[in-house]
Amino acid sequence: MRSALLTYDRTKLEANSAQSAARYASVHVTSSLIFEFHDWLIETGLSVGTADRYEASLKQIFNRLPEDQVIRCGTLQQVREKLQKEGYAPTTINLYMCAANRLLEYCGHRELQIVGDLPPDNAEQPELTRSEYLKLLDTARRLGKRREYLLVKLFATTGIAISEVSKLTVKAARQGEFEVCQNNVNQSKHILPGFQTELIDYAEESGRRAGPIFISKRGNALDRNSITILISALAEPAGLPKEKCNPICLRKLYLTTRQEIADSFEPLINKTYDDVVDKEQALIGWN
Repeated sequence: MRSALLTYDRTKLEANSAQSAARYASVHVTSSLIFEFHDWLIETGLSVGTADRYEASLKQIFNRLPEDQVIRCGTLQQVREKLQKEGYAPTTINLYMCAANRLLEYCGHRELQIVGDLPPDNAEQPELTRSEYLKLLDTARRLGKRREYLLVKLFATTGIAISEVSKLTVKAARQGEFEVCQNNVNQSKHILPGFQTELIDYAEESGRRAGPIFISKRGNALDRNSITILISALAEPAGLPKEKCNPICLRKLYLTTRQEIADSFEPLINKTYDDVVDKEQALIGWN
């Protein structure tokens, strides 16, 4: 009995010591630390691509740390909650937290790691129809909300991710295309001529000659949360469900529309191919 009590007391003491250590522990995250960690991952045998993804995730964490860029007890929990409020998917947040935990392990501070993953969001994303999309555009135009009108059209005509909006600069609008990175692959996004004219006119009338087209009152590129709020605000006056009025649904509309167009051409492609093969058969058939 005495042995059991001693074991219990020792376990409780160790737990209290760990909690105390976590309470006063801290890790100052810097760009040089992230680069050093990146190189260490490669030395441990990870591919450069995987190490790059860890680095990209840590930069997302870094941008949401307190002003002193220090991780303390509870900091990662606050960062995770902030990411949730900004609309990031649970799987994406879990990847960011995994990278942060790995960095803390590298720094020798496992006591600061966040425990547990967010459960996946299995709720099916609602579909926005093209008629509803046009209703959103018409509502924004009727209310004189030019910025919202352009943001809605941006996602629906280019299919970019919300994190790529800052890539649309005044220079890109004049060129008619801009570069984005999707699934770790660089892609060139074409801006349709009519939309291009609208963007250039908006930039000129807003007095912007360079930099991102969509900026906040402080002159910074619009963040994910602000963009989502601006578009969602059109739902009520447009008479549409709020869950349909967001960048994700607009991007999904873009992808769905392109897929439907591709599917409609599939029978024509198959028939054309069959005609080519039949002509070759008639020209050089065995019999």
